[in-house]
Amino acid sequence: MVEVVTTMRADSDVEVAIRAVDDACEVIRRSYGGTVKRFEKGNGDFATGVDLAAERVIRSALRDAYPRDVIFGEEYGTDIGDGSRAWLVDPLCGNVNYAAQTPLVAVNVALRTESGVTAAVSADPLSGEVFWTSGHGAFLRRDGRDEHLVPGAGDRGRGCQSRPAVPQCRGVPHSADAAGRCLHG
Repeated sequence: MVEVVTTMRADSDVEVAIRAVDDACEVIRRSYGGTVKRFEKGNGDFATGVDLAAERVIRSALRDAYPRDVIFGEEYGTDIGDGSRAWLVDPLCGNVNYAAQTPLVAVNVALRTESGVTAAVSADPLSGEVFWTSGHGAFLRRDGRDEHLVPGAGDRGRGCQSRPAVPQCRGVPHSADAAGRCLHG
């Protein structure tokens, strides 16, 4: 990995998404290992109180920065906006793992505009690693420093993708999990 210094504006879409994800990660870290309250969603699926709290803080951060944007959230559904920009939110990907205290979870937020996905962030709330892209390269933010992610010679494209990661969401044909593996819904 090659370390880079990013010069993104603090109010850029990616930075707003990273701040929203960081807020959700804090909620998840504070609650990890505690009692998990389950809310049945049907068909064997459930949300936890932590899912709901994490989505609320993400929505608040996004709404403060972009009051007219649409927000599609896994837990609270759709907040209608002007329609030209849509945020996709999975506040706690891996809630079964979380409930079982298995530390394999992620927080996912992406922005889809008329030109495609223009910002995507996937964070491991327990390790503090934040993976992000603005569509031009992939980066890992750790301890406030960004590292440009470059596939190694032996990778042969595994774990790398040519499109930004998008949280899995109904109606979105391409997404990626926290490790960057392609998923097709």
